[in-house]
Amino acid sequence: MDNNFVTQDQAMAAQAQASDPDIWEWETGEAGRVRGNWLVNAYVGGLFAVAAVTHILSTLALK
Repeated sequence: MDNNFVTQDQAMAAQAQASDPDIWEWETGEAGRVRGNWLVNAYVGGLFAVAAVTHILSTLALK
């Protein structure tokens, strides 16, 4: 699987943190922790969904 989009996301996150210092406040409060966990869960879920769709499509293509 091509991992280019991971580095792209990391670059975008670094850009967002540079332009919006409030993002750093995530890690301080309870609400920030929940929001951070939601983002992590959404990201991991997205990776899983992409892997599942890729797997299904490649399986169908092989038949």
